[in-house]
Amino acid sequence: MKLFHLSLCLGMLARSTLALPNYQGCMTPEAKSRPYCNESLSFNERIELLLDDMSIQEQVLLLSNDNGTLNCNMPSGNVSRIGLPRYTWLMETNSGVHSVCLGDGKCATIFPSPMAMAASFNRSLWRAKGDVISTEMRALSNNGGYIDRGTLPSGLSGFGPNINILRDPRFGRASELPGEDPFLNGAYAAEYVKGMQQVDENGYHKMNSYLKHFTAYSREFQRQHSNAVISTFDLYDTYLPHYERTFKKANASGVMCSYNGINGTPNCASKFLTDLMRKTWGQPDALTMSDCGAIRDVTKLPWFWAPDEVALTRVLENGTDIEAGSTIIVRNAKNAIEHGVLKASTLRAAARRTLVQRFRVGLFDDPKKVMARM
Repeated sequence: MKLFHLSLCLGMLARSTLALPNYQGCMTPEAKSRPYCNESLSFNERIELLLDDMSIQEQVLLLSNDNGTLNCNMPSGNVSRIGLPRYTWLMETNSGVHSVCLGDGKCATIFPSPMAMAASFNRSLWRAKGDVISTEMRALSNNGGYIDRGTLPSGLSGFGPNINILRDPRFGRASELPGEDPFLNGAYAAEYVKGMQQVDENGYHKMNSYLKHFTAYSREFQRQHSNAVISTFDLYDTYLPHYERTFKKANASGVMCSYNGINGTPNCASKFLTDLMRKTWGQPDALTMSDCGAIRDVTKLPWFWAPDEVALTRVLENGTDIEAGSTIIVRNAKNAIEHGVLKASTLRAAARRTLVQRFRVGLFDDPKKVMARM
């Protein structure tokens, strides 16, 4: 109980100090003068006004690391001209909040393995895990917490639970997974996400939760170059039900698309998969972020999509929004639009989905209005 008590103490500390959360927007004179910071307007109106105010290259900076370096955590670009701060997307939340301790004894809780948690068959326990993780994530954000050896401030985007199906005990990620049963994995994930994505009286998410790795990702060998040949029955009976349940029951915020492909199409460029979560499963603003380097991988075996302008166009047109661990989008998207390969509206749609996620957790509103700071 000591660690659980710590999470509550950190949350109380966050509410008692009025330091700005990490990545808080609408705080600078440049931002406050812009209509996207007008809180009397709806989120959708403000997002459209913000996008109207951004150039093509500035929109690109929302999707790919701005300085061209390879970074799996995907720190997006800072658009100082309009006071838009950068944002780091990848926070691992499968067994705890991946973070640097705030001080001696002030560390995020580490939970038992997902398989051990799932084996309890205890929905209340799964939801409680999500509640603790979201509290600690807010506390870290509100108190200047860091990830990645202290080089990147922590955000509010939690990637986890990992709910891939454990088909082979030799799979190197068995310790990350709830188990081999789609029903159990879906029930576990739905309660976990409900605990993480609690909504306050003003409509703000405590954090956003994203599922991984979407989907049929059950082998480690040649994982970045594999094409899974799966029957329609097995796809719908084994590899999709747990994701469907979590989107429909818990309104997951999106996914991390996996390295592999299914039946000849890479998962990070699969309109079939993105249409499922946005249309069939009822989450039109769901975000898709690539696994680290997965966009680069579509230019290699077995896909060989080239040149880079064509590769990024297929990825964005088919619904992936954020490129992690490679720089194809940030280096080539503007030229792809100028050459008529990529539509500006496709880029804008992806940029919009990234902003929806940030607005939902209150990063563009008065911090005193948001749940974890009241």
